Amino acid sequence: MATTVTIKDLLKLKEFQTADIISTPVSLKKSVGVVTIMDLPTIDEWLKEDELLIMGFYMDTHFNRSFIEKLGNRNAAGIITKKKFKKNITPDLVNALQQANIPVLIVEDRYSWSDITAPIQSLIIRHQTTVLKETERFHQAMIHSLSNQHSFHDLCTTLHHMTGLSLAITDEQFRILDYSNDFDWSDYVTDLISHTPRNWQTIAVTPEGRRKDGFIEQRSTWPNTQLRLFLLPVYQNQQLVNYLVVKQPASVDSLPLDLLAKLESFQSIYLLKKAFYTEFQKANSHYQNLILEELIRMDTPNDEERKQLSVTLGVHLEKNYRVLLVKNLNEDDSSLTIERNDRYIAFRNNLKQQSFMNDNILVFSRKDYLVFLLAESFKQTDLFLNQLVDYLDSYNEKASWALGISDLNPYWQLHTGWKEAQQALHFIRSNTSSQRIQYYQNLGILKMFANDQGQLNTLYVQQMLSDYLAPILANDAKQHSQLYKTLETFFETNFSHISTSKILYIHKNTLRARLKRIEELLKIDLKNTDHLMNIHIALKLYQMMDGASCQKFFDLV
Repeated sequence: MATTVTIKDLLKLKEFQTADIISTPVSLKKSVGVVTIMDLPTIDEWLKEDELLIMGFYMDTHFNRSFIEKLGNRNAAGIITKKKFKKNITPDLVNALQQANIPVLIVEDRYSWSDITAPIQSLIIRHQTTVLKETERFHQAMIHSLSNQHSFHDLCTTLHHMTGLSLAITDEQFRILDYSNDFDWSDYVTDLISHTPRNWQTIAVTPEGRRKDGFIEQRSTWPNTQLRLFLLPVYQNQQLVNYLVVKQPASVDSLPLDLLAKLESFQSIYLLKKAFYTEFQKANSHYQNLILEELIRMDTPNDEERKQLSVTLGVHLEKNYRVLLVKNLNEDDSSLTIERNDRYIAFRNNLKQQSFMNDNILVFSRKDYLVFLLAESFKQTDLFLNQLVDYLDSYNEKASWALGISDLNPYWQLHTGWKEAQQALHFIRSNTSSQRIQYYQNLGILKMFANDQGQLNTLYVQQMLSDYLAPILANDAKQHSQLYKTLETFFETNFSHISTSKILYIHKNTLRARLKRIEELLKIDLKNTDHLMNIHIALKLYQMMDGASCQKFFDLV
């Protein structure tokens, strides 16, 4: 039902059955909030929106175009007068009334003003009472319905089944958290992420005159351009936490009051349920992290304990796992890795809904790391890591994510996996700025030359690059000789002349000449195992470093 009494509703009262009406189709729909008798000549200066003005003798002295325009600017509901004053309404003023959308109801002279105000006020009170009762019934029904819902992610569908309202809930960055299943929200809300709304505007006004601000979005790129989305911000502890996104026809300029009342009830229940759900998630996350601590402390195989931990986690713990540590190198923002932080809980829940996640991937938080355990049965590690990096970048564009991954270790040696992943992560942080993912196994022989923080011996690195790579890189720069590429390929093919020649598309004699030139420049013998070892280390160092770091070393040569 409509939430307010309109001018059209007044015409059904017996007092207006014989009234003359000056109106437009739009002005008949105007809301009537209160009826006021004009007893001051300056009443137009303090008249409120939706106020219906009764004019008597002031029709003779103050009813003019300027007065009508002021009523229009204040969005007054209209004017009631008597037929004896109808002579003051000239054709020119009728035109002004229609332009300002100010309706005039001209009642019989026999009615006193109390005869007119009493039934109007009674109608308004009856209507407001009906709306309050309907809102209360809706509120109670929604509480009962939502209380019986075990899932936190079907609230919008529940509301849709009760009211027919199409609704979605997003986080503060417009990522969808829940939605009614009657509409494909993805094409519309995803567009908001890349083109964030900018202009706040009033999207509803409460009966008390309190304005509700938010966004109204309607875009020509949407599949259906005959609708618009109303975005209502949701605050908790004075902080923006969500948006309620409501689908409405394109013709709707503001949300009706009955709909606003239902949305406010829904918002209150949503925030309450969210608080309970978040606390439950925090407790659950903390409990799971305690299980991770138990796994890391284990140093002997214990299948019975592994089975018990499997039951507690709700997943089957396999015998072997890789440890993946994810760290935000931006030390100023660790909010997505703090276990009992609301943002971490929201992030963790969002992550688990991604298509690249499955039961073979366990997620924890420890210290300032996101921790993933990747089961041996999980065979798409490289693809997963790249998808995870893309997801992390999109979730928090300000962060600088680095990933270190261990070798495969038994479940009772995850403490070793932790150290390996931590060493790989330290290596990224200490020696390169461009690499995002580091496998511990790919560190190879470099593990021997790095300390516990992954830092390499600077003097040693400088010497190895200077002695075993700088000369051929300098020759390549001057002569375009491709000696470095030749040397790198020669090592990658396990010193195979045939394979190296095929990969580089050169004759074997050309390859021999290049290798001879490398020996001359580096003053080494490619048949000497010590020389081969040094060149191998130099190549690994060079491959692990970014361009800026390498340039820093070669500037010293």
